[in-house]
Amino acid sequence: NFNNLNNENVTSNNFQKLKNKINIKEILNKIEKLKKLKVLVVGEIIIDEYNFFESVGKSGKETNLVVHETYKEKYLGGIGAIANHVSSFVKKVKIISYIGSKDNNLSFIKSKLSSNISSNFIKKDNSPTILKKRYIDEVNNNKILGVYKMNDSDLSQRNEKEFIKKLTKDIKNYDLVILADYGHGLINSKISKLICKESKYLAVNSQNNASNFGFQNLQKFSNFNLLILNEGELRLNFRDRGTSLEKLSRKLIKNLKVAKTIVTSGKNGAMIINNTNNNLASKSRAFASKVIDKVGSGDAMLAIASLCDKVKMSDAEILYVSSLAAAQKLGSMGNKTKLNKLDLIKSIYYMLK
Repeated sequence: NFNNLNNENVTSNNFQKLKNKINIKEILNKIEKLKKLKVLVVGEIIIDEYNFFESVGKSGKETNLVVHETYKEKYLGGIGAIANHVSSFVKKVKIISYIGSKDNNLSFIKSKLSSNISSNFIKKDNSPTILKKRYIDEVNNNKILGVYKMNDSDLSQRNEKEFIKKLTKDIKNYDLVILADYGHGLINSKISKLICKESKYLAVNSQNNASNFGFQNLQKFSNFNLLILNEGELRLNFRDRGTSLEKLSRKLIKNLKVAKTIVTSGKNGAMIINNTNNNLASKSRAFASKVIDKVGSGDAMLAIASLCDKVKMSDAEILYVSSLAAAQKLGSMGNKTKLNKLDLIKSIYYMLK
């Protein structure tokens, strides 16, 4: 799908520098190596419900807006979306997460997972499966309201023991672990330490969102392979508005003992930095020509960047391929679609022509 990719101005400074470091043959060879990988995805599973409406007007008796709901769609989000993105590229995927002890939506979840994905869930006490409803003006796709149904309190001791037991049993059997921490009461310090210690390779995203803002803590992760975050999350971590992103990234790399980090900056693109002090950051502009919905683009980048890093693509190649994956996701609503291996390979060629 090239409709959402913009290959104009490919001689722009950052992209030209990136392009000079890219070896297409090496990228394709390494993408083929992904077939052999077994991937474990850990974090919260989320159901996204998109409710589309037409505006009717202002209420005749009150000050509220009146709308007419036209249709709704449900997508599998959170680590379900990440697992689906990964599934097109690798042999075997497993997810470990929690569903609700009530309103668990388990049949919907399983119906939306690719055939090579297995799942292992605990049932979180006094909780529904996380449901995020969004109300969207169908004329221009603007989100007007979000209504979340969840219990984002920490796991009970019983649930924590059950979850740790599942992790301990499986984690060493997988080549790559992707941890997506959405901050909804699953990944505490004890669990994060276990995952950091036992993973053969670990990629992490710890997201700030409306529900967890100010409570996410990157310091519970240490000594792992790849971290992906956005500029706002990086600056919030240090309470620093002015220092350059590269300096803050190198400080974070040192603090967390992480080998590599990718920092995204929306329309300004992204950069990747590793823990070698004398290594210059690789930077890329944004590749999307239009943005339908930002939800899910970071998850797509996390999924593909971790795979690319695991098979030892260069920093520039990791940034290039994962940025293309994120751009493709920006062209669809939420997690309605998953990444496709063939489409991504085609876009790798398309952007360099």
